[in-house]
Amino acid sequence: MATNGPLVRPHEEITPIALLKTPNGETVVDMGQNFAGMVRFRVEGPAGTTVRLQHGETLDAQGNFTTANVHRALRKKRRWEKD
Repeated sequence: MATNGPLVRPHEEITPIALLKTPNGETVVDMGQNFAGMVRFRVEGPAGTTVRLQHGETLDAQGNFTTANVHRALRKKRRWEKD
């Protein structure tokens, strides 16, 4: 159900500060900051190629993409909600 409230409009576009290749071969787009919002990006490649976009905040000690810190936060929240 829609709510009565102010319209949500774009107010800023953030440009990546770096494009990294991890030791595992993943491509990481470093936005330089945390943000909330929608992502728009363009890719080039053969038709049918799968592109996976996953949000995260850190790289692990080996320089690979990880969401371990996010998962820990979610587990803590779940435990707190059950109490």
